[in-house]
Amino acid sequence: MPVRATLCCAANPLLRGIMSKQIWKYSLRESTIRVPQHAALLSLQMQNGEPTMWVLVNPKAPLEAWGIHAVMTGEDLSDTPPGEYAGTVVGVEDWLVIHFWITRG
Repeated sequence: MPVRATLCCAANPLLRGIMSKQIWKYSLRESTIRVPQHAALLSLQMQNGEPTMWVLVNPKAPLEAWGIHAVMTGEDLSDTPPGEYAGTVVGVEDWLVIHFWITRG
């Protein structure tokens, strides 16, 4: 289950009337995650030694599966990358560099 953080609320007068969105955090230990439809990828970074992704979501939207594809630097990659490029993270000791792609739905 993702970690959730509220992005906006009715208490903020600039945001009244706008559908509430949240930022959800996903650890990328799994090859598939469940994300609300039409979510926007915000960032992919290392946190506490694990690749972690933050996504802007409408928490009321139906969930869809996102496939997570990881490729290390120097590894073979097909002519067509596996989906939408999400980002690159550098491991704790700087020698491990992993590039991530997501496949929505």
